[in-house]
Amino acid sequence: MKLILIAVVAVSLYWMYRNRPVRGVPSIEANVLLQRLRNEAGSLQIVDVRDQNDYYADHIEGSVNISLGRLPFIKKHGLNKEAETIIIADVNRESRQAARILRKSGFTRLVYLEHGIQSLKRAERGVRAAQAHVCCCSRGC
Repeated sequence: MKLILIAVVAVSLYWMYRNRPVRGVPSIEANVLLQRLRNEAGSLQIVDVRDQNDYYADHIEGSVNISLGRLPFIKKHGLNKEAETIIIADVNRESRQAARILRKSGFTRLVYLEHGIQSLKRAERGVRAAQAHVCCCSRGC
């Protein structure tokens, strides 16, 4: 029984360690990123660490796809280590892991998309719905 308890504690501690925030790497909310994409589209350096199939299915125009497994070997992509780099992944855990790898590679200005690419898709749908809203009541929404 003690062995099972020790195993559960060890797995829990490992999970907490792997999912901890990266010190000095802030997150950005999807709606803020959408605004920045509209205003600063050409000047943003975006690294998408999802698998190639996921990237090609749906990605941010101008982003660079480097899967998480290949991230330590990014020299050939010509990324600017001094520029602000926004990390896109499926989930926060992958974004944080990518941030740790990029920081070790010398990147100094890192930001990751909070809650992953799905949050960006939800925010885009919300913006489109708000733009398409037609008032149907007498109050004139």
